[in-house]
Amino acid sequence: MNRVDLSDGVPTPLRYLSIATITLAVTMSSLDNSMVNVALPAVARDLNIPPASAIWLVSIYQIALAVTLLPLSNLGEIFGYRRVYLCGLALFTISSAAVAASNSFLTIMLARCMQGLGAAGILSVNIALIRFVYPKHELGKGIGINSFVAASAFTAGAPVGSLIIKYFGWHGLFAVNVPTGIVAILVALYSVPQTPVFARPFDLGGAFLYSTAFGLLLFTFNGFGHEQSWWLLAVLVLGTGVFWWAYLQREGQKPTPLLPIDLFKRPLFRMAVLTSICSFIAQMSAILVLPFFIEHIGYHDPAVIGLLITPWPAAVIVTALVAGNLVNRFSAAQLCTGGLLLLAAGLASLAILDIGATPLRIACSMAVCGVGFGLFQSPNNWALISAAPPARSGAASGSLNSARLVGQSLGAAIVAIMLTEFGPNGAPSVCLFLGAAVAVVAAFVSALRAGAYSTKSTEAAEAPMVSPCANDSRTGAMEPVGLNDVIFKVEAQAFRDALHGKYSIHDMMSDRPPPGDEILSRAKVLVTTGLAGASEDDIRMMPNLSLICCIGTGYENVDIPAARRRGVVVTHGAGTNASAVADHAVAMLLAIMRNLHMFDTVAKRDLWRGNLGPRPIPTGKRAGLVGMGAIGQRIARRLEAFDMEVSYHARSAKAEFPWTFYPSVLQLANNVDCLIMAAPGGSETYHIIDDQVLSALGPHGFLVNVSRGSLVDTSALVTALKSGTIAGAALDVFEEEPSIPLALRDLSNVILTPHVAAFAPEVHAVSTKLLLDNIEGFLRCGAVVSPVPEMRDALALTS
Repeated sequence: MNRVDLSDGVPTPLRYLSIATITLAVTMSSLDNSMVNVALPAVARDLNIPPASAIWLVSIYQIALAVTLLPLSNLGEIFGYRRVYLCGLALFTISSAAVAASNSFLTIMLARCMQGLGAAGILSVNIALIRFVYPKHELGKGIGINSFVAASAFTAGAPVGSLIIKYFGWHGLFAVNVPTGIVAILVALYSVPQTPVFARPFDLGGAFLYSTAFGLLLFTFNGFGHEQSWWLLAVLVLGTGVFWWAYLQREGQKPTPLLPIDLFKRPLFRMAVLTSICSFIAQMSAILVLPFFIEHIGYHDPAVIGLLITPWPAAVIVTALVAGNLVNRFSAAQLCTGGLLLLAAGLASLAILDIGATPLRIACSMAVCGVGFGLFQSPNNWALISAAPPARSGAASGSLNSARLVGQSLGAAIVAIMLTEFGPNGAPSVCLFLGAAVAVVAAFVSALRAGAYSTKSTEAAEAPMVSPCANDSRTGAMEPVGLNDVIFKVEAQAFRDALHGKYSIHDMMSDRPPPGDEILSRAKVLVTTGLAGASEDDIRMMPNLSLICCIGTGYENVDIPAARRRGVVVTHGAGTNASAVADHAVAMLLAIMRNLHMFDTVAKRDLWRGNLGPRPIPTGKRAGLVGMGAIGQRIARRLEAFDMEVSYHARSAKAEFPWTFYPSVLQLANNVDCLIMAAPGGSETYHIIDDQVLSALGPHGFLVNVSRGSLVDTSALVTALKSGTIAGAALDVFEEEPSIPLALRDLSNVILTPHVAAFAPEVHAVSTKLLLDNIEGFLRCGAVVSPVPEMRDALALTS
């Protein structure tokens, strides 16, 4: 499909088609995952293989899914989620057909491996696609619908799978994916949007080491489960250790490693993952043996087996919905611990069932298991995601899925061992008792979190989270919002007024007495601007500093590396002034091109146009933008309204934009009639506009700067304006603000404004609210709304 503006989701009716294909894909993968469990006894009989070997049909799928989930998610960011989704969907459909047509265990295993890879392609980008399909205000609704569909499909898997097996055989479980997959692909080709891509190289070496290490780990689990020879197990254990060591050596110091090593330094995140692994060991130990167990106690009809298992997933759905609301009243630790103890009780009650147990007795035990697991799952997922900043939510989501797969693989290994040791009749009870024991261990680990919530100071000081913050006790609130000390390094009276009464405000400005040592030692928040900045000395003199808030988009003079080393979060007013600055930039371009200041002077002197020459209009001209952030994008869209041909230079080409990209400013200047600066300041852009660029712009060219004065070599600009090298310039920013060079003030082909592009009441209202939200959120629960990009990528280093 053509690229669409995704700023507020995909427009209707394409949105509904996009939702349809995503829903179909989720339904297929969820149904397939649960239906195969029911088919294991039938597959084992049909292929004449031991029950323990049949477990490989589940294990190989999970291993392929687990080892490729995070790498494919990374590829989605680089090459687009649409491509990864379509490839995954196609591979899942083709491999389903291969399984349906096979009667060889080896062929089926290979096809199941490919099916797992296809499922990884779907699931790795599923939530990311939803983010671009739904409008922002409906994103929560979209994720909720997706989760409900997945849970409902999983619930339907057992009874639907049993009916398919009864009437079409187990091959039908996979054949049903083929027409569904073809429909989903056709709809996806038309409706799934192109999404933004991030021009960076794919870390092939890191992905290889991670996938190999994770894959060897899971194969080791299954090797023990299937009682492989000792030498093979020794090789697997050694290989696992070597590859994990190599991966940690290579990726451990990166700010955003593929496996989020950074997040595991957070106690709450670590315990949530460990609890999840233990719980899925317990779940898988039960789910895989239940068909064998129900057959053993006297129920042999596949449809009946499926119906008897159904109360478990059905109870999970109902309880998960309730648990989502209970999180607002109880801590995740309390809910998870209670749920896991219920799960343990349900598994133990299943294990002691006798031959001939009534369907009601079986269903009640299943329901108890489902209620317990549902009470655990939603709060634990919430706790895991909440323990990570939004910039690392993808990594946290991947960790959640990986923890599930590790737990399920361990559970499958346990089942395989028990089936080998005790046979299909004795193993189920043993596995159910072991599952109950592991659930008790998981409950103990979960209970430890109650203590971790109270030790907020350690984790908060080390790793402030960048995420939405709930205003209740379950977040482990750091400190009440009260008269905390806030240091201002800028006048910004409107922002001071917004904080007045809630905070004690102090000055750190060069023309005023500095705050006392006592205030500096306890203050946690510094408010500044990109120009005023925050040096390493500023950070060092405030030992308790935890948050630096920059008013406005710029932050070029804030020492980000020093802040990162200290674990200080840096925020800025990203996007708050974008529209105002864009409006001002276009106004200044019109003013200098049309020479409005001279026309105004002539008119006010009661003179007519006389000998004034005609001035050009922007319509049809070629505009070049240096920088394509929020401000640059808005300027470009405004210039398109003048039928201007837009080009740009940025750090990299933006595939999501239709405008022409030039890899250097010099090339851009050679091909445009006006050059507009919308890039950040700093060493990388210092004097990016020099005499060469101005010469390339030419005698009919105009320069507009609404970003930072440091981008333009003022001396070269004055020379170019005096000599006619360029036609004119419009400047809102200057190198030595608030001082405006005299040489510029004396020129007639320049329009000057005193850095007022964002000087608007609308901007002040939004910016002051953002500052207040950042400070209050951080002091309450360590959450900020608008971290600077470098901080989003590197917050992990402070964890």
